[in-house]
Amino acid sequence: MLNNFLQEEFQNHRTFNSIPCLYENPDETLAEWSMKASAYFKEEEIFIKHLQSRINNQKNDLTKKRLNSLLQGRSYNLKQIKKLLSDISKNENSQTIFSSQQIHSYFELAFRDWSWGEKEIDSYLKIAEGINFENKSVLILGSGAGGFSQKLAEKKPSAQFINVEHNPLLATIHNQIANGKEVKLHEVCEYPKEMELTCVKRRLKTQKKIENQTVILASFPDLPFKDNIFDIIIAPWFFDILDLPFINAIVGTKDFLKPEGSLLFFGPSNIHKKELNERLCSEEIIEVFQDNFNEVSSFRNRISYLDSPLSSQNRQEEVLFIQASHSKEYTKDFNLDFSGVDLKFTPEFEQYKLVADIKAKILSHINEDISVDGLAKVLEEKFGLTSHESKPYAKKFLDKIKFEY
Repeated sequence: MLNNFLQEEFQNHRTFNSIPCLYENPDETLAEWSMKASAYFKEEEIFIKHLQSRINNQKNDLTKKRLNSLLQGRSYNLKQIKKLLSDISKNENSQTIFSSQQIHSYFELAFRDWSWGEKEIDSYLKIAEGINFENKSVLILGSGAGGFSQKLAEKKPSAQFINVEHNPLLATIHNQIANGKEVKLHEVCEYPKEMELTCVKRRLKTQKKIENQTVILASFPDLPFKDNIFDIIIAPWFFDILDLPFINAIVGTKDFLKPEGSLLFFGPSNIHKKELNERLCSEEIIEVFQDNFNEVSSFRNRISYLDSPLSSQNRQEEVLFIQASHSKEYTKDFNLDFSGVDLKFTPEFEQYKLVADIKAKILSHINEDISVDGLAKVLEEKFGLTSHESKPYAKKFLDKIKFEY
């Protein structure tokens, strides 16, 4: 099924954990993920060691019990994730790749998709009910751990689904469950409502193996597909997390959609970006679709979002749902550019440089034996802080190093 959609150069593809690996540069991309995985493993090992030390010095029995549960869960997950990623975690270089997504990003989606997120996913499935899927080719962008796409494929057996995921951990979890395997993980809660909810064992599985779907690894916008090949493209909470402007994502997506095809979007009703002109409210988001499609319908609805029973306070999210079809040529003055933003003269960049420079200067005076009082004295002598300012700032700075690094 998959080869019917692929560009010719991707017909003979490599695999990762039996998943077609269709990144534009698979060796380079997997090497980056390997570095991210190794960095995550080392960070977790450091945290676990720190946690054990806290447990050993803890006097309160209940707190010790909670920390022990936290230790058990994170140690178990580290072991399981190492197994899941054994094909790429060979790189011993633990340097963190600066990226909006790390190997453990969106890890909670595994539990949302396969343990407790039925109410949220059902709200998305209800929207899809209004679309004709019969004998259609469907592309799902950012399929994550696969709960939504699995249920949709089960409901629409005549359609063919291609699930694209960038993150190999999420894709592996989805692929294993979709192929009838059980994935065992512990859902760990840093801020549990009750002691017993600190760590809960989860057995992630499906009751039914679905044959009309395929999981692939690929990165947007460099997707390996032929132009104008899909009848339907679904983007669930996807466009808003990309490191490119929203309009670029919509225009780039149309390349793979048949002219009469439909694009289904659901996600936040406002887009959060660093650049001022890329922060969009719901009317602006809808306008982008209207500029690119002849038929656009939309509505907003408040739903329970990432409503984990371990820590949730019944969080509600106002979700924007858009269905757009029949592409039209984009007529506004727009140059499709995925190269990023020029930071040269932005206020954000200048502020970042200033803060980074100050931090580097402070760090140059710090060694592993320095105390809060010692750093406070340095801040007074070298950086001009008053005696009232120096001690709180020194404590905050050292705490940040202790708990974040």
